[in-house]
Amino acid sequence: MSRLIQRAALTGALLGVLRDSGRQVGDAEKPRGGTAGWVGQPNADGTNFVPYSVLTPLAAGGGDGSLTAPGENDWLPYAITSYGVSREQCEDQADLLRLQCLTINKLTVVQWAGTPFEYGRRIQTVVVQSYGAVQRMGDTDPKYYGQTDTLSLWTTV
Repeated sequence: MSRLIQRAALTGALLGVLRDSGRQVGDAEKPRGGTAGWVGQPNADGTNFVPYSVLTPLAAGGGDGSLTAPGENDWLPYAITSYGVSREQCEDQADLLRLQCLTINKLTVVQWAGTPFEYGRRIQTVVVQSYGAVQRMGDTDPKYYGQTDTLSLWTTV
């Protein structure tokens, strides 16, 4: 039987795991609440930059399976963009979140809960596809840095 993926549930599971790191992680946007990035006026006494990341789902091409079970195996790509006031702070944030992704292995996520199509999709592993280049953002003073990594959730029924 074909298994349609409910991506929102998988994205929510990944976002929850990343936030369990204790770091600021936004859902396709900068975390809200004024607790990420510059807290206060940049460069003013008593202010600091809180590193943060943004999780963004990327386009997926579809998985594989047999004729009787298409979509049995699938992988879903994501981007995690991390920001810091220095190259080191930026990379530390990205490193910690990649490490945190390892805790999601073998997690079963309910798909289509409460419907006749409900089933469990298991995240088998997380594969880092690319370690992004660190880029200096020059539009602010002081400058800050960003890095975008890509990874995939490898899932199965």
